[in-house]
Amino acid sequence: MSERLVHCRMLKKDLPGLARPPYGNDLGQRIFEEVSKDAWDQWLRDAVPYINTCQVDLASPEGAKLMFKQCADYFGFEDGDLAQTARVAPKSNMSERLVHCRMLKKDLPGLARPPYRNDLGQRIFAEVSKDAWDQWLHDAVRYINTYQVDLASPEGAKFMFKQCAVYFGFEDGDLAQTAWVAPESK
Repeated sequence: MSERLVHCRMLKKDLPGLARPPYGNDLGQRIFEEVSKDAWDQWLRDAVPYINTCQVDLASPEGAKLMFKQCADYFGFEDGDLAQTARVAPKSNMSERLVHCRMLKKDLPGLARPPYRNDLGQRIFAEVSKDAWDQWLHDAVRYINTYQVDLASPEGAKFMFKQCAVYFGFEDGDLAQTAWVAPESK
């Protein structure tokens, strides 16, 4: 089966497109029709610093709405500027709050605030380092894309909370499988 080509609005040439719309809304359909897989992969990489800097709660309806807006702006579907992101490490703050990270098994700087407004958010705040949280944000994109998670829906939020709880070892169980495959080394 041959790859589906799109004329990518970002890279201005015909390139392989996505296998399916990344979101179940009009934005997802426009991305499917007008954005190449290469440009989509670049968005996923560029979104992580924004999510981290702004501490976007990907499981909340407000966070999903914000990320849809940023995504639309990124691809030029709506007027507006992509919010400025901190791509350089902030200066060390001697008063940083340390946690003993349950994932990385050492004392590290913690999050500035709980990432969710629930018990899971409080546990993450108390027991997960910023480094481990940043890794979750990076890995969470794989679940969102594989399962086309609608972060604004109660079902989508429940699914992501469950994956997050298992990821950090707060709940027993297996993480959902993702379609992500490591790139081949050249």
